[in-house]
Amino acid sequence: MRIIDCFPYFNEKELLELRIKLLYDKVDKFIIIDANKTHKGDFKNFTCKKTLESLGLLSSKVQVIELDLPSYEEEPNAWVRERMQRNVAANFIENDDIFIISDCDEIINPDLIDYYVSIASQYSNNILRIPMAFLNSRADLRVYDSNNQPIPWGAAFLCMKHHLQKYTPSDIRESYAVSTNHIEFPDIFITENNKIEDAGWHFSWMGDSDRLKIKNKSFLHWDEVSVQENYIPKENSTDCLGREDHILKHYSTKNLPTKIWELPRVKQFLLNRHSFFYLDKEKILRGVGQNNFFNWEGHRAFAEWIVRKLNPKTIVDLGVDYGYSSFCFSFPNIGNVYGIDSFEGDNHAGKRDTYEYVLSKKKELELDNLTIIKGYFDDVVKTWDKQIDILHIDGLHTYEAVKNDFETWIRFLNPNGIILMHDTMVDNPDFGVSKFFKEINLPKTNFKNSNGLGIVSYNQNIIDIIKQNFSELIFEFDDQPRNKSVIQVGTNRANDSLSRYLLSKFENLELGVFVEPNCYFNEEIKKCYSKYDNIFIENVAILPEKIEEIVMYYHTGDPTFETASCKLDHILKHQQFYSEGEIKAFSVPCMTLKELFSKYNVNELDWLLLDIEGIDAEIILSFDWENYNIKRVEFEHLHLGEYKDMIEQKFYNLGYKKVNSLHEFDWAFEK
Repeated sequence: MRIIDCFPYFNEKELLELRIKLLYDKVDKFIIIDANKTHKGDFKNFTCKKTLESLGLLSSKVQVIELDLPSYEEEPNAWVRERMQRNVAANFIENDDIFIISDCDEIINPDLIDYYVSIASQYSNNILRIPMAFLNSRADLRVYDSNNQPIPWGAAFLCMKHHLQKYTPSDIRESYAVSTNHIEFPDIFITENNKIEDAGWHFSWMGDSDRLKIKNKSFLHWDEVSVQENYIPKENSTDCLGREDHILKHYSTKNLPTKIWELPRVKQFLLNRHSFFYLDKEKILRGVGQNNFFNWEGHRAFAEWIVRKLNPKTIVDLGVDYGYSSFCFSFPNIGNVYGIDSFEGDNHAGKRDTYEYVLSKKKELELDNLTIIKGYFDDVVKTWDKQIDILHIDGLHTYEAVKNDFETWIRFLNPNGIILMHDTMVDNPDFGVSKFFKEINLPKTNFKNSNGLGIVSYNQNIIDIIKQNFSELIFEFDDQPRNKSVIQVGTNRANDSLSRYLLSKFENLELGVFVEPNCYFNEEIKKCYSKYDNIFIENVAILPEKIEEIVMYYHTGDPTFETASCKLDHILKHQQFYSEGEIKAFSVPCMTLKELFSKYNVNELDWLLLDIEGIDAEIILSFDWENYNIKRVEFEHLHLGEYKDMIEQKFYNLGYKKVNSLHEFDWAFEK
């Protein structure tokens, strides 16, 4: 007697992998039917064999039948194609075979196969149904009806040759699924204490929105239902089709096949970022280091993306500290991650021993692919013998230390691997990351957010792919426009990304006008730009229209005056960030942007930067841009409110294009 697992295939590659690996030792043969048309009747390629080959699952135990189905023009009825694809399997059954017949996303529990086969043999005049947990959108969400009862799913079944000699697989399936009840073999379910026990899992409508839309356009009921736009599955929501009597409730991941945790792609497919599994881990991860990770938090999405993109075998994290970056690299559960640290701290991070803390969080996060190595980088490298696919350098940040770490460990780098260097955007005399990164003569790029992240590879193609996918984060030290005349409105203390850029690039400026209402910052501005001659400071408020004087508000809890504004409501909005202090006011003279340009005889300008706490939109919309040739304009988009889209379109209409800005909260437009 052979046990045959038979199912149609569309594009469910993750479920295909799970099903074969889960049932491989329990069944004698897999019969998979691939078709060249969707149920709707649209053309599609045969993909099953190629997918199996890529997964290393093609064997004599796996038989793929490639079926030519009629097109929509040849046969408008989708049921015909659906039944043809399912029914062809009956041609391959032999006398003593027992068939498990289901859809690809309906998988029997392998632990119950032997038991179910014995029951099917005893009750050969019945159809033995396989009741399954009806999961929808995520593997941790089960479908309940409006009476708060789990909806049963029993479309999958076991049968034998004499069943299929009288009825097709579709006849038998539909006798339950669409309740036509026209077959003579009665259904039976295995019960325990009069309760039908789950014997498998129906992974219905899994995957991201793109996958759901493809399925929606292709499956049997394509013209009857549709996936909800911007659907995010969550507890107590309807299913993705919006059916009011299909309510999603929590389903424990402990009840899922343990094989899922061994298959990273499958786990990601079934348990996406909104799942309870990930949300539990999310709470732990966000608590790591009690806010000590926030300088790296902005790189998490990239870290997980690059791990999935490169599919690395080995990742090395030099500088673990509280563990956040190591955990991020480990989270996709692809390859082995090695976090290396002396756990003594240093002069930059601070002196602290976080070793036990990291081990405890690693255990809570269940990161079995992460190994923590306690030791100095230079000692560990002496016995290191593994090729590295991703190397993250985040130890001591002096120029000499960074250079040593880079040159010591790069010899282990895979030719298609990458090196990441944190804190390339930090302006600190003791930090040498930026300086060394600029000296590296290899394909590279740089992220401006979260203190900067330099990315280096031998492979230019990898760098180009990263740039294409993360263009909004790129700041290349060498490709910014070489401006010679600059006006900055809202200079504050001047020690910012603009000053760092100008001072690193230019020995002289033709013109530098820095507008800051608070005269107490004048000395700091002068000191910052002391190397330049043509520097002018204006202690005025820039307004949309001419007013002689205006009251500026600030909060005494903000010693930097960074949110000083002529709009009281803007200060009130920021008040929540200050634990003590009060709102105060001072008067300053006013000027329009046009008057400022006129005062310095400016008709052409290389760079205009605006940060006018709360009235940026009004200033931008009131200025006559057509009368000036301003090559680059940069401003904080968070203050634009309802005018955001209008202003963006305005600059496009003026012939500007959006480019990378110096600051992650800014927009930059350039001619």
